[in-house]
Amino acid sequence: MELGRYKNKYCCMWCLSIFDKIPDKGVCTQCSNKGFKKINLEVGNPHKAIIIKISGKEILNNIRNGYMWFQSPKYYQRYSGRGKGAISDKNEGIDKSNSVNINSLRLMSFYSLQTDENVEYIIETPSKKLKQFGDHFILVKYEKLQQELKNYFEDKNISMAFCGFVKYSKNDNYSNLNPTFKDNNFSYQNEVRILLESNDFMELGEEEAYKTNKSTLNVSNCFSEPMPIDLLLNAQKLDDIF
Repeated sequence: MELGRYKNKYCCMWCLSIFDKIPDKGVCTQCSNKGFKKINLEVGNPHKAIIIKISGKEILNNIRNGYMWFQSPKYYQRYSGRGKGAISDKNEGIDKSNSVNINSLRLMSFYSLQTDENVEYIIETPSKKLKQFGDHFILVKYEKLQQELKNYFEDKNISMAFCGFVKYSKNDNYSNLNPTFKDNNFSYQNEVRILLESNDFMELGEEEAYKTNKSTLNVSNCFSEPMPIDLLLNAQKLDDIF
């Protein structure tokens, strides 16, 4: 979504594309998904952000070594546990816009933390709830990671359906909840998601993760070394972390 004012426009709640009217059959011409909301808003200059992955130290080292687990949305419906990087959400696995078969999706989530324009100071206080995800974190070079994953999935019949910031609804009855648009109760997560889509995932178990092959995926230069989560929670500027 570009900066500017939008009055009586329609916004795709998957990719944030703006339209004067809802496209034919309610399908977004940019991302091929359904789910639109009429909007009247002004988009100001967004803050910068750093992207972080929180989990146990061993899991984070596995990720750095190219062994990445992309979970089924239904996994998050039932499981909640400190150190496992998962918080239960009964709406995961639900696509109220009915645009895709949810079992064809697998996802990995990250946390974002807003900084000032020069990426020097942290301008929001991280929620203590983040400790539920694990006791360590790594900084993510997100754009570099996206490119490495695109190269990796290129010949594997897997598309990166969404890479970006999750949106949160303040309306409990809002009808367009989907894997990129969540209930506001989870807004403290400031979540960034990589969402994969493939018909091959339909052959996996309902809650089975898709796992990358660490021998062919080199992403170590996309992440920092693991650091204790308390370092993040107590930081006021990025120099406190690095």
